Amino acid sequence: MVIDGIDKDLLFEWSLWRLIIIDKVATLNELENEWDMDDLTRANTILDVKAQIEEIMSETEN
Repeated sequence: MVIDGIDKDLLFEWSLWRLIIIDKVATLNELENEWDMDDLTRANTILDVKAQIEEIMSETEN
């Protein structure tokens, strides 16, 4: 399945690696052994909101 030109599987994989590589929220071991889908969804939603807030703050500073 493709969403906005991006494969659904790739989007899911990104949601995992984002937490590990970009935002350093968890390790791969933690995600595999301690997190469930709800945790993954919540973390990514919170990071999306954080990014939006940072963008708004940046725009208001300029």
